[in-house]
Amino acid sequence: MPLSEDIKALYRVLDSATLLVLLPELREQIKRYKRELEMMSNSATSSQESDLELAEFTGEVLATIEARIPPEEFAQLRDYFNKSRAEVAFNSERHASAFEPRFRELVDLGDRERWIVDELKRRRLLPGEPYLD
Repeated sequence: MPLSEDIKALYRVLDSATLLVLLPELREQIKRYKRELEMMSNSATSSQESDLELAEFTGEVLATIEARIPPEEFAQLRDYFNKSRAEVAFNSERHASAFEPRFRELVDLGDRERWIVDELKRRRLLPGEPYLD
C-alpha cells in the first residue's frame, strides 16, 4: 500500500528535524574526542620522555656497577632491569592501541557530520556555502 503524500511530507520533515538536532550533538562529541586524544597524546609524549630518561639512567647505572660486582650478580641485575624495560615498552604499546580506536571514532564522527551537512544543504535547509560554526 503506497504512502499518501501527507505521510511522505511528514516523514521528510521529521527526518530533516532529526538531522538538524543531531548536528550540534555530533559537534560536541567531536570536540570531546579531540580533547581526549590531545590528553592521550600529551600523556604518551610525557611517558615516552620519562621512558627514555629511565633507560639512559639504568644504562649508566649498569655500566657503573658492571666492573664492581661479580658477573653472576651483574647478570641477575641486568635481567631485572631488562624485564622492567620490557614492561615499560608493553605499557607504551598498550597506550598506542587505546589511541587508535578513539582516532577512528573521531574520523567517523567527522564523516557523519559532513554527510548531515551535505544532506541538509541538498534539502535546502542550510545555505549552499560551507557550513561553519
